[in-house]
Amino acid sequence: MFRSLIKILPVIIMFASCAAVYAAGTLNDGETAYQNKDYAQAIAILAPLAAQGVPEAQNAMGEMSYFGFGMARDYAKAAKFFTGSAAQGNAWGEYWIGELYFWGRGVPRNYLLAFCYLSQADAAGIFKAQARLGQMYYEGKGVPRNYKSAFRYLSKADATGVLQATSLLGQMYCEGKGVIRDYDKAFALLSVSASADNAWGDYLFGDMYLNGNGTRQDYAKAMFYFQRSAAQKVAQAQTAIGTMYHDGLGVAKDYDKARYWYTLAAEQGNGWAQYLLGEMCFNGEGAPSNPGEARKWLRKAYAQGVMPAAAHLW
Repeated sequence: MFRSLIKILPVIIMFASCAAVYAAGTLNDGETAYQNKDYAQAIAILAPLAAQGVPEAQNAMGEMSYFGFGMARDYAKAAKFFTGSAAQGNAWGEYWIGELYFWGRGVPRNYLLAFCYLSQADAAGIFKAQARLGQMYYEGKGVPRNYKSAFRYLSKADATGVLQATSLLGQMYCEGKGVIRDYDKAFALLSVSASADNAWGDYLFGDMYLNGNGTRQDYAKAMFYFQRSAAQKVAQAQTAIGTMYHDGLGVAKDYDKARYWYTLAAEQGNGWAQYLLGEMCFNGEGAPSNPGEARKWLRKAYAQGVMPAAAHLW
């Protein structure tokens, strides 16, 4: 029997090798279809593999669910795929489920879990995880605020070209947090992120032009970068545009446009936009005074720690 097994062993190995090549080719075909934006074909190939627990397929299916590629956007479905991948120790699965916990998309927001997953992804060499970890240290989310740790993580991510890290480093130099304030360094960093149309970098770059920090004050350029950032729904940029129209900075005063931009940002939950919109409602700027509407927005702003909002609440 032993001799018979020896005789057929090469045949068994040959068929096993062919099966492995076929499976790998199927995964490669699915990934190629995904990269070529042939999402229907990608889903047809990758969905069965994801159901079998192949982490690379789970990641691809998770990304398509997250971004709405080839299917309706579904954060909860994305979270299931990424959780399955992360449970197998896949670094990209760990990164993505960490991102979902950070933003509270498809899962309850949990900064501690986000930090744990992103730290595992960072240990596996996912540079984008370093940028988010730097942000968490900078903002004190999931960990105590620590500007030195933030600077360390952001510097490493910036060196690999992660634009989110580049813009946050520019912000640190602009604000002088964790580093000596240096508008020239801030301007140089933000020019890099803004040149790549990074939404947060655009906002910060516009703010430097608005205030003349590190460069000559230029309201036209400030408005240009704010609008580019606002188009990507950055609430701070929408608020800044509202203020430029409200105060007539480089544009004619226009309370209607100011209200429009403040409302966009306020509805996204920006506290300062809620306060400024409440002030306009109270003062009757652009529309008759409406104390009830004013207090609605001012209460929202005060709940977020915008202390000037309290003036009209009592």
